[in-house]
Parts: sequence; C-alpha cells; structure tokens
Amino acid sequence: MKAKSNMVGAAKMLLTLVSVIAFSSILNPKFTKYIHSLHTKSTKVFNNFEKHAKICDQHFHKNSDADIQVILGPEPTKKTWNAETVLPHHNGSTSGTGIRIVGISYDAGNILNSMPFPHYMCETTIFSAALNDIPLQLYGAQPAMQIHSEGGSEKDGKIGRMMALVCALPADEVVMMIDAWDTVFQRKFAELEFLYAHKWLSPDFVIGAEANCWPDWAPYCVNSSYVQPNPGPTGFRFINSGTLIGKAGFWSEFLSDAINAYNNGLKDDQNVFAQITHRHYKQRGYFIDHGMELVGSLQPPAKFAAYWHNDRQYFVIGDTRTVPAVIHLNGGGKDFVKPARGDLWYLEVGEILTPHVKKVVQNYKIFVDGVEKVVSEICPDFF
Repeated sequence: MKAKSNMVGAAKMLLTLVSVIAFSSILNPKFTKYIHSLHTKSTKVFNNFEKHAKICDQHFHKNSDADIQVILGPEPTKKTWNAETVLPHHNGSTSGTGIRIVGISYDAGNILNSMPFPHYMCETTIFSAALNDIPLQLYGAQPAMQIHSEGGSEKDGKIGRMMALVCALPADEVVMMIDAWDTVFQRKFAELEFLYAHKWLSPDFVIGAEANCWPDWAPYCVNSSYVQPNPGPTGFRFINSGTLIGKAGFWSEFLSDAINAYNNGLKDDQNVFAQITHRHYKQRGYFIDHGMELVGSLQPPAKFAAYWHNDRQYFVIGDTRTVPAVIHLNGGGKDFVKPARGDLWYLEVGEILTPHVKKVVQNYKIFVDGVEKVVSEICPDFF
C-alpha cells in the first residue's frame, strides 16, 4: 500500500513538472530551447591535457625559436570569500576559481614597451582594474609573443599572442581575455568569480555578446543572430571579440581554428571569432552571454543608465537590466564615455583623478609581460 502511495505521489510530481515546462513553452516558445542552449556544456569533461599539448605543438614546433618561453605573471589565487558580500542574503563562504585576467595588446611594441602608457588606456583599463581589485596581467611585447604572432598587420598578430599565452598554461586553468585598450571594469573581482563559478557553474568557454552585426554578412544578420537557428533572447545577439573567458584547453582549440582561418585569408579577430562560433556552436557548447552579465558593449548605441551606489557609478544596460562586470568601449562606444569630460566616476573633468581614487590606485600592482609594475609607474602623468 505504501509503495502504491509513493508511486502515485511520484506520478503527481512528474505531471506537475511536465505541466510547468509545457506552460513555460506556451508562454514563450523559445523558453525551453534557450534555457537548454544557454546552459549546455560540452558533452565531454575536458581533462585531456594531451590534446591541449598536441594542439599547441602543431602550431609552434616548426619554429626554430619555439623553445623561447612565455614569461608569465603569478598564478591566479583561489581565494575564499564571504558570499554575502557578493550576493546579498547568500550565507556562508565560497571558494573562487582562480581566474587569470589577461589583456592582450596587439600594438604591444608601441604600448607595453614604452612608458608611460597612453592616457586613454590608463583612464579605462588600468584605473578601473585597480579600483575593482582585478589581478590584471598585460601581455604582448615579450619575445615569445613576437615569435608566435601570425604576422601581417599589428592587429593580425593579436590571435597568435593569445595562442602563445594559453599554450603556456595547463589545460584546466581559467583565463579571461579582454581588450587591453578600451575596457572598463565595474564589478569587483570576487563578483566576477561568483558569476563564472557559481551562477554559471564554470562553463568551458564563454563569449561576450553585443547588438552590432559586424561584419554584415548575409544571411546570418537577417534573423539577427550569428548562431542560427537559435537567435538570442535579447537585443544582444551577436558575438563580441573583446571579452571571452574559458579554460585554456578550450582556448587553444578555439584559437587554433582562428589561426587556420587567418592562414586561409580571413582577417580581423571579430570576423574570425564570429565565423568560428557559428560553425562550431552546437558541437562545442559555447556559452553566449546574451544577458550582458559578463560584458556590456556600447556599440551601437546601447540603452544604458548611470546608477550611483555607495559613491560609485555603474552602467546599467537598459534592455537586460544588468550591471555587466566589464564595459567594452568598442567602436563608437568610445564616444559615449569620454574621460576628458569626466564621464567616468573616478575622473574629474580634464582627466584628473579624484584625490581619494589617486590614493587607492597609485600603488596597485599590474603585471606587464610577467614583470611587476605599480600604477603610478606606468601612468605617472596622473600622480
């Protein structure tokens, strides 16, 4: 009798679950499909260090100078922090993942080899990293990066430098890469870790999104998505090459495809990354940040609002009502935030740091091609 009662109870629970899913699907036909695609991970767990090594060897073994090693900054630390400081009402402590935050400069010869850094880069990437405890590492100028660059223009060498970096890392290390020139961090590093490791459950590879369909190649722009036949659920349906995060083993696979595309005549990292994403979306289970939680792109003009909290300003994306961890001032986005007129909360008009901010950031450590620097050393004009 008890067994029969349990069976009836289980049947009712199953019926309720089916009803909820059916109702959700009727309410929004894309609901089930989108939730599935958003959280799909690779069908395999990537513990295959041998595959990572093989991919890297294929790209570098022919070079007579391949034994020149990439000089790395310190390994990311796995901190334990109070989760309530990241997500209110979430009790207990939780462990970070140890994300290596990397900015790759394709114009490295003119930027990383020279001091001081350009004002714009200081005002955006450098100062915002220091204010948010981002363990930023910049790469691009050291000899190993030059050897492994795929040639062509300075910008064409960016992907080769990225490949050189991930091939210097173990396959399971998590790496977030940003554009070194035009990025503004607006969430603390602990919040970024929480987003990736706990809210998203450590997906293998995450690609930022934007509202701009570029390059405009039909038919993929017709239905407002590179990823057909599953357009994103928001207005941010296309990929953004400026901010990506994932495990080094998946990075090497992604970048290997990109380098092969360059060798076959395809140019520009945004174009290359878009085509690779479209081609391999289902097989590799890429996670596309349609919700603008990781990165908010301001080109084309995005609906955003400035929100003040605890004497800090945050950019809120209107369409998704999110505060992205990173703002990418891509394309015309640079016109929306002009440091010279004080559009960034920590700068006064005339590109002057507020006294409090100056004190906070001046001794913050940034690693440049593996060498420790402090902010006041690489951006001395502001101090």
